[in-house]
Order: sequence, then C-alpha cells, then structure tokens
Amino acid sequence: QKESSFLQSKLNSAQSILVLLSQDPVYDEVAAGLSLFLSLKKGSKQVSIVSPQEMTVEFSSLVAVDQIKTKIEGRNLLVSFDYVEESVEKVSYNIENGKFNLVIQSKEGFPPLAAENVQYSSHGGQADLVITIGIETVEKLGSFYKDNPALFAEGKVVAINLDGAASVSQKMAGLISQAGLPVDVDIATNLIRGIESATNGFSQISAGAEVFEAAAFCLRAGGKRGPTTTVVKTVSPKPSPDWLEPKIYKGNTQI
Repeated sequence: QKESSFLQSKLNSAQSILVLLSQDPVYDEVAAGLSLFLSLKKGSKQVSIVSPQEMTVEFSSLVAVDQIKTKIEGRNLLVSFDYVEESVEKVSYNIENGKFNLVIQSKEGFPPLAAENVQYSSHGGQADLVITIGIETVEKLGSFYKDNPALFAEGKVVAINLDGAASVSQKMAGLISQAGLPVDVDIATNLIRGIESATNGFSQISAGAEVFEAAAFCLRAGGKRGPTTTVVKTVSPKPSPDWLEPKIYKGNTQI
C-alpha cells in the first residue's frame, strides 16, 4: 500500500512520463511495462515506453508491443563524425528558405567532411518521471544512462522490480489496483499473461495467494488468458485380420 501511494504521488505531479524497460527484458517485464504504459495513456498522461532492445516475435502476443521505441526522444540533435585534430577551420550556421544549415568548414590541406560519414542522433531526453521495469543495475540501461544522465536525477526515478514477488506483472496489477489507475481488457490481458509466463501457468511453488489475487483482479477486468495448447490423441483404426498376410500385386490386380 505504501509503495502504491508513493507511485500515485509521483504520478500526480508528473506531466511527461517515461516507462523504461531493460536491455534484455523478459516477457513478464514487457507485459508489466506495457500495462502501465496503457493505463497512464488511458489516464491522459503524456507517456512513452522505451527499451534498448528491439522487440522480438516472442512478445507479439502483448497488446501495444508496437508502441515500444528503442530510442529516448531528446530535445537536442547531435551531429557526429570522425574528427582529425585541427582539421576543422570553423563551424557556423545560416537560415535560408526556412532551412537551418549547419556549415562545417575544413582547413586547407585536409579533406572535406563527407556527408556519408556524418551521423545524427537525439539526446537530452526529458521527462518529469522515469519508471523503470526490471532494472536493478545501471548496466541494464544500456547506453541510455550515458546519453541522458539528467533523466536519472535523484527523485525522478521510480523502480519497479520483483523484490520477492513471483511476477513483475503481479506486482504491477497490485499497484494499478491500489493506486486507482485505469484498467481495461487490454491492460488486464497483458498483466495476466505476464503472470502466467512468470509462474509457468501458476504451477510454480512461488505462486502464492498474492499471485491468485492479482490474477482475479485481471480476470474481473476482462483479462484474457493466453492460449493453451491442446494435444489431440488420434486412435488408429483396428487393422483387418488379413493385414499381416503376404500379398502379391501385379498391375492393378491383387492375386
């Protein structure tokens, strides 16, 4: 309850929110992150969800997985190229026909900068609140921490990890319920599938009362459990009595 109250207070004072997945997220973590993303979006928050890793086919059953980006949108455009010491004479800019032109002039005796060697990226991402999912060490942030240090200032980050729970999605279901955040069929479906994945269909010994309480919350909200695989046993017909007797075939006529 204390954790949900803390999250609610942070959400109340934030307008722009970044939900951040780890560099190598598991299905349960992605399900939890997407559920929070959808819930905040449904609550009219300005929110985005990012992971350093491209989503693979294993996550395709989760609602809104296509909304996960691999880059934090920044306010600053970074222009990069290999630099030879003292090769640049000056850098200037001009505005012409509504275009901002950055001019990089090479010194005499040095080759001019080739356009194909220039790289563009954004950095300096901004958000009032960063919510990390399943990230316990800086290494799991990939290059995000190095490229956007201001995002991770003290007091701006809320970390949601297992912390003894059987599933991150189970924990997220509790937070959404206790904080009074919006929930719908898509959110509940992601959550219950994350719980199922983490607990191997509720069969693990770690699936205690809290897991089933979270699952009940999801089902009441209309959540759909993942598809089950049914093994269909086929029964071969009993062979005729003369099946094993030798037969001689000649053309189309049986002798």
